[in-house]
Amino acid sequence: MTNTWKAPERNRENIQFAFLRNRKMPDGRTFDEVYEQFHDALSEHYYRERDLDSSEQTPFVYRGKDYGPLNKVTFDELHGLIWHYRELAFDELNRSLPALDRIPEEAYNRRPREGQPPETPLERSRAVVDAAKAKGLELAV
Repeated sequence: MTNTWKAPERNRENIQFAFLRNRKMPDGRTFDEVYEQFHDALSEHYYRERDLDSSEQTPFVYRGKDYGPLNKVTFDELHGLIWHYRELAFDELNRSLPALDRIPEEAYNRRPREGQPPETPLERSRAVVDAAKAKGLELAV
């Protein structure tokens, strides 16, 4: 089977919190690009190699970190972690701004409604990232 993954076209305007998400980071990428590039490299590698015999697969290496060959479980775990890392980094970046420029936390970290899991999105992201780190899995974005 051939590689079926195609890099998505992304909307960079008229998105929620655009001024923060389009902010240039020290390495020259925008905040969103940091996580999109990891996602795209991960997806491209997985879909290119998923049908190869395991002896033919090459490790997924991104920004110098070797994640090994990607099976479906590892791909799904890394894919899910991207969002949680992004959530925590977004909050950290927002908190680094002068108070008058910050997005109110409740705009992106809403308390759960009745019937939903009891934690906020940031609490959930912290728990997921901490659990992954405890297993030795950290992202290099």
